[in-house]
Amino acid sequence: MPNFCRLAMLVKLIIGIRCAVVIFLLVVVHEFGHYVAGISVGIPAQSMRIRIFTYPPHVEMKDADGWIAPWDYARYGTVARRYMKSRSDAILCISAGLLLQTVVFVGFLAILVGRGKPRSYSLPITVSVLAWPVW
Repeated sequence: MPNFCRLAMLVKLIIGIRCAVVIFLLVVVHEFGHYVAGISVGIPAQSMRIRIFTYPPHVEMKDADGWIAPWDYARYGTVARRYMKSRSDAILCISAGLLLQTVVFVGFLAILVGRGKPRSYSLPITVSVLAWPVW
C-alpha cells in the first residue's frame, strides 16, 4: 500500500507541474496576442513590450516619459489613442489575448487527443484554459 500512495503522490506532482507549465505558456501566448494585435493596428513594435515576470503580466507601451503599464489609465489611453484609430482597433487589442490563447491551446489539445495521448497530458491544458476566465 505505501508504494501505491507514493505513486499516487508522484502522479499528482507530475500533473501539478504540467499545470504550472501550461499556465505559464498560457500567459505568454495571451500577452503575445495583445502584442501582435497592437502591431496589426499600427503600434510600432519598439513602442511596446511584454512583461511576463511581473504581476500581473501585461503589455506596456512607451511614451516620451518612459514605459507605461495598463493600469496607468490616463497615460496608457493617451498613447493607445495615438495609434488606435477606431473602436474596432481597441476591441481587437483587448480581446486578442484571450482569442489567441484559446485558439492555440484548444488546437494543441485537439492534436493531443487526436494522437491518442493519455488524459494526463490533456488534463492540465483543459483545466488551465477553463480556469483562465476565473482569474
